[in-house]
Amino acid sequence: MRWWHNLAAVGALLAALAAAAALTVAGLRSTTSDSKRGHPSPRRPPLRFGPGGSFKVALFADLHYGENAWTDWGPAQDAGSDRVMAAVLDAEKPGPVCSPACSPPRSALLVLLILVCRCCCCVHFHEPCRIPELIFWHIPSTAYVKVAPKAKSEIRKPCVGSINKEDVAPQAAEWGMMDALAKRPSVKAIFVGHNHGLDWCCPYEKMWLCFARHTGCGGYGNWPRGASIIQITENPFSTVSWIRMENGTKHSDVTLSS
Repeated sequence: MRWWHNLAAVGALLAALAAAAALTVAGLRSTTSDSKRGHPSPRRPPLRFGPGGSFKVALFADLHYGENAWTDWGPAQDAGSDRVMAAVLDAEKPGPVCSPACSPPRSALLVLLILVCRCCCCVHFHEPCRIPELIFWHIPSTAYVKVAPKAKSEIRKPCVGSINKEDVAPQAAEWGMMDALAKRPSVKAIFVGHNHGLDWCCPYEKMWLCFARHTGCGGYGNWPRGASIIQITENPFSTVSWIRMENGTKHSDVTLSS
């Protein structure tokens, strides 16, 4: 390859990273306020455990809002997505997902990292983290292909889930993202969407790779809708997940960390 081809490839990568990559970090704190520890109060209220010592996150995957808004079926499927989310929220009553911050506070007990990009992106983690981390992005890594049950086969242990109707459709390139995450013992689980016909979690290295249950009524597939739920308990510390369906049923419980 000629040197200018290399230069063009590097330039394209840098442009893609600058334009497409965004990282939101949310620190989940103890019920004890930071002001008592001598830290300044943040501009926005931090995420905190509830009175019972737990915090719950609902993942609404692949909503596909706004498809064919000029037709009858477009708005109808959006209304269906609203109903699914309302049913899950009524059953689970989760807290908010995250609150933007430049970095997790020193008193954080769990870090939620939301990686948002429309192409392949790489985030460099400058130092190891002793706080447990949960990672969220949309299109699965090729690591998911390595641990995936054979498409349309029964989901067997150690994997947990209820639907396995298609092959994993991974990103074409990851630019070292999974290598970086696999080297961080603080990462406990990664949740993705994109494949509507998958909702399993499988162990990989020292973490769990999970597909969030398809929530939206848009997009392909007619499988029953629901949402993946994550519950973090402060004392003793644990992170568990399950799936709550639109009809109220609950299944696919898995312990992500303890």
